Amino acid sequence: IEKESCGDPGTPLYGIREGDGFSNRDVLRFECQFGFELIGEKSIVCQENNQWSANIPICICEYQMLCFQIAYVTLSLHIIAFKYNTGSKEVT
Repeated sequence: IEKESCGDPGTPLYGIREGDGFSNRDVLRFECQFGFELIGEKSIVCQENNQWSANIPICICEYQMLCFQIAYVTLSLHIIAFKYNTGSKEVT
């Protein structure tokens, strides 16, 4: 962590972060992807004590039936689709 820096607080799962500065008085803003609701602060500020003004928010599913992700992997001329529910473990 640099001097006069709060460090990178990360980005919420299923979230979007605006801003990339981590120095004093820098502001980060958060929103959630479609279908997810933001719980917590919409923005946080790097304070003079090198601490963020709040924890990053979380994004929770608004509609359980819509909470799945589809990932497509292209192999040669074939497309393979993987579907998993939130909370599933990633397989690598």
